[in-house]
Order: sequence, then structure tokens, then C-alpha cells
Amino acid sequence: MSIFTTLDGINIFNSILSIDKMGRGKNFSVKFKWGMEVKIITVLALCIMIWCSAMIYIYTPNMPIILRVLPIGIIFCIIVTAFTQMPVKLSVREQSIVIGKIMGNVIIPVESILSVERVEPQFHSKSIQIFGSGGFLGYTGKFKNFTEGRYTVYATRKKNLILVKTRNKKYLFNCDRSYEFLDILTNLNPLL
Repeated sequence: MSIFTTLDGINIFNSILSIDKMGRGKNFSVKFKWGMEVKIITVLALCIMIWCSAMIYIYTPNMPIILRVLPIGIIFCIIVTAFTQMPVKLSVREQSIVIGKIMGNVIIPVESILSVERVEPQFHSKSIQIFGSGGFLGYTGKFKNFTEGRYTVYATRKKNLILVKTRNKKYLFNCDRSYEFLDILTNLNPLL
């Protein structure tokens, strides 16, 4: 056991590195961890997609090759699209929240935030999926809740959810260290 690790396995050295050079603690970073539901949905969906691709290719030998390969290509595009939207890291840097995805980042300026609150898992469970993934490689995309309206989701679990309302959009994401995250945002913008 190194001197930088506590008994419960939390890496103190990484926590120290997440504090900015001025020591104010405004920089924050946490990785998105998959919940059991996302793991199960992802594995099952991948197995079904691979099985369907194999069955199409094997049991349609008389069809033109383009008709045999096209469904496989569509399945591949679905996987790649979901993979690029998968959230991997949540950060607070300088004056913005950054949701890191496999391809690109979502940047939410702190000054545009009207409110931030923790919400219960039932909030997302009682929402309607408009477009996106409902568990395959995470929960991503556009959803609608009857009390809050439309919002964009970047989550890998249904617990420790945070709803951020800005002037233009609403974002929902999970954060394992949600209380620390909310404290840092409150320090950056005391109006929250």
C-alpha cells in the first residue's frame, strides 16, 4: 500500500492533483463509472447485434452481397455512434463544467447556470426518451420529463444524478462525488 492511498482505496494523490495551483479547489475531476444496469444492457445489446449480423450473413447466401452487408453496416454505425457519445469524465475547470465524451466535450459555462440540484433516480426513470440511448453504453441523448420538460442526459448510472439548468438547456448527469461537485460550483458561482 502506497503512502498516497487510504484504507478504502481512494487515491489521495489524484485528489491533490485535482486542486488547482492556487489551492482553491476549483478544479474537479471524476470518471463516469458504469452501473450494473448499463453493463447488462450493453452486453445484451452487443450480443444481440452480433448474433443478428451473423444470422443475416449466414442464412442469406443467395441475396446480393450489398443486402447481406448493409444490415451489418447499420448495426456497426449504431455501435460507433453510441460509443462516441458515451460520457467518460466530468470536470470543473476554471469557469465551466466539462462533460468529456469519447469524441468531443460538452462545455457548460458556470455563468450561464441558473440552478444546480441533486435529483432522485425516479426523475430519469419517469422520463420519456426522445432520441438517444436508454442504457446501451450509458444514458445519453434527449429526454423529456413531465415536470422539467426537455433535457439532455450524459449518465452511466441512475443514482447521484445532478440536474443543471442553464438559460438555454437542461443537463442531467451522474457524479459519484455529487456533494463535493455542488460545493465547488457554489464556490464558483455564489448565486447557485
